[in-house]
Amino acid sequence: MPNPSIHDHTAEDDRDDASSESSFDEFQDQCQRLPPEICSMIMKIIFEDTFGPRTVYPHRDRTVANVFLALNRDLYQKQYQRYWSSNTWVVGKGSVNKTMLFMSERPYNNTTTEYSRHRPNEAALNIRYVELCFSKEDAQGPEDWLQLLELDQDDTPTRISNPHLMLQEFQTQCELFKSVALRTWRDKFERIAVLELRHLTLDLTEAYAPNGEFLGIEAVHGLIPFAHGVPDEFRILAKTEALVDQIRDIFNMKNS
Repeated sequence: MPNPSIHDHTAEDDRDDASSESSFDEFQDQCQRLPPEICSMIMKIIFEDTFGPRTVYPHRDRTVANVFLALNRDLYQKQYQRYWSSNTWVVGKGSVNKTMLFMSERPYNNTTTEYSRHRPNEAALNIRYVELCFSKEDAQGPEDWLQLLELDQDDTPTRISNPHLMLQEFQTQCELFKSVALRTWRDKFERIAVLELRHLTLDLTEAYAPNGEFLGIEAVHGLIPFAHGVPDEFRILAKTEALVDQIRDIFNMKNS
């Protein structure tokens, strides 16, 4: 089975995983000394708390790989399926490379901004429930803005004394923001659109440029169709019902 790790791996993680695995083994041994019905009740609570169904934040939650390693083959198969298929996976705000490594097979390159170069994690293809927000924070990755929004400090006095130049600069930054945001949203959605989803919440309430322009409509027009059709539960969030209806019409047209 693929490794279900969902965060960057370090030597400290290895030590923590080894310690956690040892503690879990000890706890499991103690449970087995209890009456079978009590042991079963305790293990059920632990499994539900660890594997779900629950909400998973893969960009910040700690890996459960060490717990998987402590299971026998039958329990592994059962909890593996539960973990990936029954939980609601919330895609974090930020660059694709920062928030979606849980859908890449390790080892992966943290410095690679072209996410398509990462080998897909086959385990993640079992995901059925997703929440995805198109946020302005998605365009804040340093690999984007350190290059796109780098300003010449020697020009600062000129910009302050020339409002027209400041306006031009702001408009340029907005266009650069828009370009990065639309690309990032498209990349994130492409990873989600290939899944056989039962539920998707797509939040467009934050899909605005710094100048207040709503980018949600243009973003949705640039998205690929769902690989397995529109999810049965497809929740769209926007600031008005009219926008929700317009966005849903675009999706329906793309997936007809």
